[in-house]
Amino acid sequence: MRLDRVFIDRFRNLRNLEVSFSARDLATVLIGRNGSGKSNLFEAITEVFRSVDFGREQTQFSYEIDYRIDQHSVRLTNLRGEPSIFVDERKLSRPEFERNKSKFFPGLIFGYYSGANMRFERLFDSHQRRYLDSIKGEFDVQNCRRALEERRLFYCRPIHGAFALLTMLAYADAEAMQFLYNELRIREFHSAIAILKEPSFAIGSRASRVADARDIWGIQGLVGSCARNVRDVSFYPLTFVNSDVDDYREDKKSRVHLACFLRNKTALADFAQQYSNEKEMFAALDAVDICGMIRDLYIWVTRESEVGELSFSDLSEGEQQLLMVLILMRISRGQHTLFLLDEPDTHLNPMWQYTYLDLMKRWTGTAAGAEECQILIATHNPVVVGGLRKEQVRIINVNANHAVAAEPEYDPIGIGIEGLLKSELFGLRSSLAQPILDKLDQHYALLGKKDRSATENEQLKTLSIELNELGVSRTHPNPYFEAFATALARSHGSTKSVLLSKEEIDAQALLADQILKQIIAEEAPAAGERG
Repeated sequence: MRLDRVFIDRFRNLRNLEVSFSARDLATVLIGRNGSGKSNLFEAITEVFRSVDFGREQTQFSYEIDYRIDQHSVRLTNLRGEPSIFVDERKLSRPEFERNKSKFFPGLIFGYYSGANMRFERLFDSHQRRYLDSIKGEFDVQNCRRALEERRLFYCRPIHGAFALLTMLAYADAEAMQFLYNELRIREFHSAIAILKEPSFAIGSRASRVADARDIWGIQGLVGSCARNVRDVSFYPLTFVNSDVDDYREDKKSRVHLACFLRNKTALADFAQQYSNEKEMFAALDAVDICGMIRDLYIWVTRESEVGELSFSDLSEGEQQLLMVLILMRISRGQHTLFLLDEPDTHLNPMWQYTYLDLMKRWTGTAAGAEECQILIATHNPVVVGGLRKEQVRIINVNANHAVAAEPEYDPIGIGIEGLLKSELFGLRSSLAQPILDKLDQHYALLGKKDRSATENEQLKTLSIELNELGVSRTHPNPYFEAFATALARSHGSTKSVLLSKEEIDAQALLADQILKQIIAEEAPAAGERG
């Protein structure tokens, strides 16, 4: 599944925004200042797919989305006055689309945001609710699996990182374990505790007593089966009554709990044997969580250079974030998936940030050029962008009447981090700290004056000494530099702006070219005379 083009109009600050995507690249990275609309674009795309999947128009904005899936071209649009679906340029009726949805609609829209804002996550709530209603009272496991296939929108939450790691350790193939060891120094699974709690839909019924906790409160189907599998492989499961209070705002709710201890690798392997693959095991754990039955899940691993065992919660935020996103990408292999990742690199160290897209390519199975999935990433991080071609990047800017998603003028891969920060992608005037930049501005403003007073000469001398002490000298091995800086200060003056627009960057570059040509022209005759 690959997006070709997205048009959005009148969704929050997005006006007439049209974004095209490279046909050959797995990932497209969206760059833009805060408030430019990157997150809004992700939310608008999600709203469109949510509405089309439910078959009822919920959007209050105009849209058109073109994508390719298998050999078909699909267009979702409401620009003609009503929501319409075109496949290979032919308009489909709703019944025809429903009969062929698995062929024409993405298998999964995957959302993730590293921040605390719940707005993006809430767009997935209706699909979560529909899935919960389908499985909580369902006895037939096959019906539950069909409900899972129809879920289609999935939002990644912190608990999914624990499920993903447990699943990877259970199906410990060589590639997965090599990754865990190389990147995180994790050797193997040690043990786990799953604390199951009485679900809200069982409270007050026959299943609400402690005696019935061992029978998983009478729950059947996919959820009950998974919970019983956990119980059956655990060492002496314990029941207890406790109040679930996460913070001061909650009322105490007394619930029955069942603590299940998986004491070694054998117990985990016995649990995994109940499922045909890692995707099925993850889905079962997720179903138990969606039904509100997982109070806590603690996982311990053995780790190189660590004394004793390490809990999953003891991993750094960056380690948990990396595991969560990459393993879920691995589990989603083979599906037509659109990944919408909002700042997924927030807690990663620079090395992981730099190799993030390569890791994604490997873990989605697209290194050989498969087209099952596409990744859109919103970031503020120049390290993530530093290894990309311009076709893989879109710069989003908005004004009162129009929003633009433009390809950068140059390939980021050839600019370097310093150049990226001062390019149109990020628009910084300088990467120096503002106090030092202020001193430089004052220094070159004085340097550019032809007739300085005695006081100004003293100020210039003082600034030169301070800049030299800070390691910022105006001397430069290029013989034209000092003359250039002086002429630039005289012609351009100084600016207090930290951020520059693309127009300002282009104007500054044009002025610099003109000044440098003039300096070279003036120096050339003098050099000839000396010769």
